[in-house]
Amino acid sequence: MNFIDPDLGSLLDAWVTSTDLRERAEAHNIAFEERLDRNRLDAFEISVPGSCSDYKDLRRHLSDFVTTYVEVAAPHLPPTFSPENSGASMTNPSPEQKLVRIENVTGPLANAGLTKADLERFLASTDPAEEAALDDFLDQWDLARDNRPLFAAFKDQLLPEIGDAAWVYKLRDRLGLADYSAVGGPLVVALMEYSIEDVLTEAARSPDIAYPFCKPTFLDSKPSSQFFPTPRELPAGAPMALFEIWSDEELIAEVLHSRLTYHRHHIVKLGEIASDGPTADFRTVRNNHLAALQLAAVRDDFGEEL
Repeated sequence: MNFIDPDLGSLLDAWVTSTDLRERAEAHNIAFEERLDRNRLDAFEISVPGSCSDYKDLRRHLSDFVTTYVEVAAPHLPPTFSPENSGASMTNPSPEQKLVRIENVTGPLANAGLTKADLERFLASTDPAEEAALDDFLDQWDLARDNRPLFAAFKDQLLPEIGDAAWVYKLRDRLGLADYSAVGGPLVVALMEYSIEDVLTEAARSPDIAYPFCKPTFLDSKPSSQFFPTPRELPAGAPMALFEIWSDEELIAEVLHSRLTYHRHHIVKLGEIASDGPTADFRTVRNNHLAALQLAAVRDDFGEEL
């Protein structure tokens, strides 16, 4: 992927040569991108105000762009699901397929004055008052959420992790959720499960959604060294785990989808994250993931090692 503006191109070239591995990984995510339509990239370039003095300015503008145009509140929709994102769009998966994602509910619980134990009790209860309390919590949580694209994975590829007693850590590490750490205190998380049909049904109510499902690109979330674009030959995204993988068979599929209103049956179980992720060597994790993508796509020319 190349910027048309030569100044932005020069900044990206400088970013790619950063001595900080995680900064360089963020730049690689832009340089390796193969799915973005030109008009989406043009929209970002046009948004950059004036000149940038160094690549850190470019990074800041990318983050600001996502804040302004992707992490939008209702009724606005991010460009991820618009006709302008046809290059990253997906044919809708089979409606019966199940998706899973982990949600951090620490903040929503605190805002509602509830604890993990309260939410567990509400979910298991048939008492009308506690059922009403659960519905009220879900309503308040829903009002606080924006319309940003949701990352999700297919349940059938994660059955061993979901069934493990340490599922919170197994899924966190497998899905590459580096931000889900115990820094600042334990996190209460919920395992959410829903069908493709659930997403399509809600998306059908928004006529501006052209593509409810898309492959992730670097313009769909703020710059992150944990993100990794996929070659155009692959049918979906592929999250980079927090540990080293050694084969393309260890890759799992990841999609972006439009907003879903959560209901009580979407919460499968609750857990707590009280420790940080693995301490694997980041360069090895990144390079091994790249090798797996190259093998899966039969593309040894995709990307570049750190």
